[in-house]
Amino acid sequence: KKISRSKVLHHILSNGATSNNNNNNNHINKHALILVNCQNDFFENGSVPVPNASSILDKIKILRQHKFDLVIHCQEYRPGNDSSFYSNNPGSKPNEIQHFVGGRTQTIHEDYCVQGSYGAQFHSNIYIDPEDMIVRTGYNPEVDSYSAFRQSDTLIDVDGNDDNITELQYYLSSNNITHVYICGLGTDRTLQYTVLDAKETMHKSHVFFIEDASK
Repeated sequence: KKISRSKVLHHILSNGATSNNNNNNNHINKHALILVNCQNDFFENGSVPVPNASSILDKIKILRQHKFDLVIHCQEYRPGNDSSFYSNNPGSKPNEIQHFVGGRTQTIHEDYCVQGSYGAQFHSNIYIDPEDMIVRTGYNPEVDSYSAFRQSDTLIDVDGNDDNITELQYYLSSNNITHVYICGLGTDRTLQYTVLDAKETMHKSHVFFIEDASK
């Protein structure tokens, strides 16, 4: 199954993406919006800023005007002793690749999205409804993981038996989501891996990467 790249206005507005109508009366479409890494440290003044990050804010506001059956915010929430942090690796340099026994590699980063910090908080222009769900990732200090679907660099068991998977897959499956729309920040890492894992794990859902609401 391919991942569709869709424009916000073209797909969400023109095609009525949040409509539950279906030609098959026994089947109801259910739509989920996943917002990835809309946190202060990823915006212009943060520790790991994404270029032009603020440009997605108006597009996300447009998205939130439409009724999704489920809205999930993915929040990196890293402990201070994260093994990928520059401050915990004396002599290293940001973006340097470290090699470990067993072949595992890890990229050194500036400290970011530290638990309880301002940088880990969601941007003030990101609306969070009381019914929205929050999925936290990155809290394993020993393994630097990017996907919002899993906490490590191991493969996901498609039957959901991997101890490293997050609750994201459970939320989507238990709510019988048929269409998954993903956008946010980090097309080079977290957002990219989250979209790819959505394709691998959500076999019964259509996965859409909203390109113009992402950086």
